[in-house]
Amino acid sequence: MENNTLPALVAQAQTFITATLESEGEITEQVEGLLPVMEAKIPAKIDAYVHIKDQVEMQAEYFKAKAAQFAQAAKQMEKVAESLKERLKWAAGELGTNTLEGFDFKITISDSVPSVVVENEDQIDFVYFEEVRTLKLNKAKLKEDLLMGRKVSGAHLKHGKTIRFSTNKKVG
Repeated sequence: MENNTLPALVAQAQTFITATLESEGEITEQVEGLLPVMEAKIPAKIDAYVHIKDQVEMQAEYFKAKAAQFAQAAKQMEKVAESLKERLKWAAGELGTNTLEGFDFKITISDSVPSVVVENEDQIDFVYFEEVRTLKLNKAKLKEDLLMGRKVSGAHLKHGKTIRFSTNKKVG
């Protein structure tokens, strides 16, 4: 069975280049046998990869949108649950009891730990405030200094490769 994965096809293309160099540029039977790999299989595989990449990116956007919808639905359900708890508290108060019993569940209403309600933060004395400092790394300044050749302990520039996708101008 023939291996048509992209790495296998690239290896076959490298074999073509090596065979061409070894034959000193002459198109031998071995070199000619490798031409279909260069002419058809690799371009088809590249197109398939780009197509799959595009599909996966669209799926990622779809799932991001769904995640936002589910987060909104979760907030709404939490609001409904809170409303139901408040209604049960109200019912217990109206009935003059701290206990409500259903067929499957028993609900007991009890005093909770007091919580602070801030009516106007501007009126609260300074002694109740604490200083909070945050530091944020300025990567733009750091990059600028590194690009100018300045040595910065704990950081360095990483050079990589980027990939751009475009339509093949030969098409159409």
